[in-house]
Amino acid sequence: MRRPLVAIFFAIYPPIACGCSAAHLSNGNASAPQSEAGPETVRTRSLPPDGAWVRYDVNETETIEKVSGHFKMKALGDDVEKEKTVATSEIVTLSYVGSLVEDRQPCRWVEVKNVIGDEEGGKVWIRKMLVTEAGLLHNDGYLTDAKVLRAWLQRPDRSITKLDEKRGFPYVFIGTPGSLKHMARSDEMRDFSIPSLRLNAAEAWRGKRDESRSLAGLIKVRTDTEYTAWLHPDLPTGFVRLEWKSTISFSARERATTTKVVEYSLADAGMGARSELPDHN
Repeated sequence: MRRPLVAIFFAIYPPIACGCSAAHLSNGNASAPQSEAGPETVRTRSLPPDGAWVRYDVNETETIEKVSGHFKMKALGDDVEKEKTVATSEIVTLSYVGSLVEDRQPCRWVEVKNVIGDEEGGKVWIRKMLVTEAGLLHNDGYLTDAKVLRAWLQRPDRSITKLDEKRGFPYVFIGTPGSLKHMARSDEMRDFSIPSLRLNAAEAWRGKRDESRSLAGLIKVRTDTEYTAWLHPDLPTGFVRLEWKSTISFSARERATTTKVVEYSLADAGMGARSELPDHN
């Protein structure tokens, strides 16, 4: 009995996944729109020092749409007749918490903390990763298993497991030196202000990723992603704001799409970060 298209692709791409889960990363090519190179203060930024951290308020919407065909589709356990949109929010903190040399490769310990709900009583995931500096200096915003040497995940029940799939997050590493090689500066500038910091004339940098592939030789999958990050030399860790939109289209006998829009807004930044998983190295 032939399984419906949606039963297959939603098993591979579960909808409405929070940022704490292993990200489904594209193997497509990143491309930057043609533009003049940005100022050296941003283009040649170095990796942040140990102890640097940055925190974001994150809002995400994901829309699942049945385009054509007669099949059952579910999102978060609910039947979807035609279209369903789910909105989520979280607090994400990126911290650089240590350095070491392993197999002659300079590496950095990096932690990404996701809090669903308020910081005091929300559900907390923490991922700790040992990342090669070369991975951060030459990545395109997506960290592969080859760049992440080891990784652990602490879940809301405080259980900690070593991860076999070590890939990093597609969002928080936008703005690292490597990712800027795949982006281009636009003429747009914006002023941003948070209680602890004012950043005037932040530069907008834009990137694009397109990918087409086939699943099991039956389902055609196309992913189109566009994103804009605002960067400022006074914020060497991460970006001031990120706007990200990706659309995944699945087609065979039936057709469906899932569209994700993600916005990261700077909430705070500083120094003094220490590992929250100090016994896992």
